[in-house]
Amino acid sequence: MIARRALVSAVSAAALALPLLLPTAAAGSTPAGGAAAPSGSRLQPPPKQAVATGSGGAVSSVNPYASQAGIEVLRRGGNAVDAAVATAAALGVVEPYSAGVGGGGYFVYYDAAKKKVHTVDGRETAPARMRSDSFVDPSTGKAIPFQEAVNSGLSVGVPGTP
Repeated sequence: MIARRALVSAVSAAALALPLLLPTAAAGSTPAGGAAAPSGSRLQPPPKQAVATGSGGAVSSVNPYASQAGIEVLRRGGNAVDAAVATAAALGVVEPYSAGVGGGGYFVYYDAAKKKVHTVDGRETAPARMRSDSFVDPSTGKAIPFQEAVNSGLSVGVPGTP
């Protein structure tokens, strides 16, 4: 039942985030580099930039697709909270092992009208049934390889970003 809920949540997050990623490529808009993507090409990640300047808002994440989703929300008139939610939802799709249903996060929001900072601590912890040998292969007695442990679902934390 828990696995089914996790699957439903992951599919829901993907369904919410995917439309944010596709319209820019489908509409034939130009990427940040200025050159138009060839017709029928797959969505290309935006170029990585260490520093960017602009006005009206900013988005930062560990994944260019997730950042692009947040930027698109700002372009369409959303506010910082809207962009943060879109970015987090996209991270749950492109990096499910570190964000979304199985990962955690923090949310810091400054309410300019009230001059007050609000925070939500969504840092995950290991599930209650996690054992000290959960990352050990019982057939070899050795640690499960990192990539396998990260991508297998063993690394899922609770409560997760949602």
